[in-house]
Amino acid sequence: MPEIKTFAPDLNPMSQGILMDCDNVYPSPAGGMRALPPFTAVADALAAKCLGLGCIQDLTVNYRIIAGTATKLYELSNTSWLDVSKAGDYATPGRWRFCPWGNYVLASNWYNPLQYQVDKGDLFADVAGSPPKAKYMTTCQNFIILAHITDDGTAVARTNRVHWCGQGDHTLWTPSLSTQAGYVDLNDTPGAITGIAKLGNNYVVFKERSIYLVSYIGPPLVWSFQRIGGYSGCPSNEAIVESEAGIFYPGLDDFYVFDGNMPQRIGGHIKDWFFNRLYRSYSKRIMGTYDPIKKLIFWMFPTTTNGSEDCVDFIILDPISGRWGRKEEAAEAIATYISPNVTYGTISTFFATYAAITASGITYWSPWWVSVDYNLAIIDDAHTLCLLSGTPTTSTMVTGDSGDVKSYKRITRVMPYFNIYPTTCVVTPRTKTYLGQTAVSGTPATVDTQNKADVNVTGKFISLSMSLTGDFEIVGYDTETKPVSGN
Repeated sequence: MPEIKTFAPDLNPMSQGILMDCDNVYPSPAGGMRALPPFTAVADALAAKCLGLGCIQDLTVNYRIIAGTATKLYELSNTSWLDVSKAGDYATPGRWRFCPWGNYVLASNWYNPLQYQVDKGDLFADVAGSPPKAKYMTTCQNFIILAHITDDGTAVARTNRVHWCGQGDHTLWTPSLSTQAGYVDLNDTPGAITGIAKLGNNYVVFKERSIYLVSYIGPPLVWSFQRIGGYSGCPSNEAIVESEAGIFYPGLDDFYVFDGNMPQRIGGHIKDWFFNRLYRSYSKRIMGTYDPIKKLIFWMFPTTTNGSEDCVDFIILDPISGRWGRKEEAAEAIATYISPNVTYGTISTFFATYAAITASGITYWSPWWVSVDYNLAIIDDAHTLCLLSGTPTTSTMVTGDSGDVKSYKRITRVMPYFNIYPTTCVVTPRTKTYLGQTAVSGTPATVDTQNKADVNVTGKFISLSMSLTGDFEIVGYDTETKPVSGN
């Protein structure tokens, strides 16, 4: 039985278990490929394009969904977006980044003063103490860490600077041994800082062609910045994905994982396909997140086919097995969604009537109902918050080639192996006389109630294109062949 294991367009098409193309499938724990649910709207649309999405859990276990646009910050309240912008809104647009600081939520977009929200539903306000404006931020060891900054006093861009507040005090930003506030300029490698991420008790600073592991050592230096060898930086802050196994990210030539030692390449099955498809002029638009329940990493990216900065394609990595999947979908932002603690006791705060639930489009099996759960969330190209939820629609897969150069074969039947049976499955056989040739498609055939599709094609090399609807999990297929006389 030829297996179906992973999307691997860079490999030899004769490799066992690979897909040369696919849409709407991910690598399942059983070892095959499974359909992804559709992105289903769970809230009203934002008033404008989303320029940043944050799903934050504070110390009192409040869950806040914050989104930014060019001029405003919004917080999700039930299924509506509450305007939580500071008075006067925000004059200069930029991509928003969010992170927790105790029970506060911090927000930064480089062009506006650093923002903070005290409690859920409160308006954001400028952080006191004149912190620098920053593109990137994180928190570590009870410090707020800002990177790629503009000094408030001089309005000079310090694109290679990391600046941190006094330990435990977000209002102290003047360098001082007593408070441990300070900054460092990373001048020994070229280029601006492009991102920052946490790694256990440390954090990592990225440039396009270098990374720094930063560890707390206390006064007088406060932080130790260790340049990690190689050229495995990252062009996009949003592409850097934190997980329990380390930090995963796309570099300039491959995908990498960094666990605190040395970055390891992990993109051997897909990297050439990805970088040929990526619109490199907009590589800073790559965005990713980690689904801790499915144990999958999702990256969305702009493509040369689409020809704009908009992200219209996803690749999906199972970091445990190293297998890949793919989904075509347009999105403005991505995050790991934390459910809003909906119970029978609190449902009336979200919906006044059962008719309102039906009208919302939220299905009975949606993860929106779960008391505390995690799911993949996007803001789609209609500015609407959506979750992976419901019954999958259409999925497609194209297998690798099987056969040899010596003889022709006639395939008369295809029999897929499903762990979860789809609603429908249509198989189109494809033939080649030699590898590298464009495949010729035969007549499509539907898999019947006997789990077979009767086909009739002849060629030296055979591949299959499958179109499936509904949920499914496929692990492989068999074919019946007949010899062709006169070979």
